[in-house]
Amino acid sequence: MVLAALVLFCFGFATCSIRTKDTKKLDELHHLAEQTPKFQDFVQIDQYESSKSENAVVTFFYRSSAIYDEVKQFYIKNLISQGWTFSREENLSEWFMKTGNKRLTFARADYLIDLEYNSDKASDWQFALDYSWEKKP
Repeated sequence: MVLAALVLFCFGFATCSIRTKDTKKLDELHHLAEQTPKFQDFVQIDQYESSKSENAVVTFFYRSSAIYDEVKQFYIKNLISQGWTFSREENLSEWFMKTGNKRLTFARADYLIDLEYNSDKASDWQFALDYSWEKKP
């Protein structure tokens, strides 16, 4: 009986400790998101977050009538002025087919911000901002 209680206590403590660690990274990513200027007509429609001991991500999905190049220039200007480095721009594909979807990546320390553009006019969202952290080996 005492052994079972001890096992439950240790399991509960380990779970709480791990969750606290995960929550800390999510809190840091939320703080980064709060510091990031939002494009003028972005309307947030959804949010996703995930955290493990080796990585964490917070994503905000936005509806917008803006064109990609306008949003791209806004984030290049604003993020670089906040000390972020423009890392790359990628054309994204689905099943090896070009879709018009794009991703801009900015880096600072152990963090990344990805601006994703969804060209599918039938989609609920046109842009997403991903804030992520990955533990370095």
